[in-house]
Amino acid sequence: MRLIKYIGRGREKRDNVLRTRRIWKRGESLPVTEDEAATYIQYPDVWADVTEETPPQEPEVPEVPNPPSTPPQEPVGNERASKIAQAIGELDPKSAEDFTAQGKPRVKRVEAKLGFDVDMEEVQSVFDSMKADG
Repeated sequence: MRLIKYIGRGREKRDNVLRTRRIWKRGESLPVTEDEAATYIQYPDVWADVTEETPPQEPEVPEVPNPPSTPPQEPVGNERASKIAQAIGELDPKSAEDFTAQGKPRVKRVEAKLGFDVDMEEVQSVFDSMKADG
């Protein structure tokens, strides 16, 4: 088990990456599996692995099985970031519908291209990476 801490900007964060139904309060650390931790730490502006810093204090969170009617799993990790980058790339940077006055992609427009929900922090993180890569 690893201990993952929510370090994002909001008061709380619902897990929209792995869809585990976990909710973190800002500064709160929750135990997760090794595989889950590997995915969360791909978003360093949102989550941090604090396993070595803090001993686990909460009981293990049981896995929540997906009910049969759940739609197919959304992509995670690098595949998710890649799909978000592709959606941002399809937006028109000169369009006020696609980008804000500050030049940031509009989350709802990215979601419309993707077909699944993302949050502002995810979109901004991927967008910042795209700008850094040129």
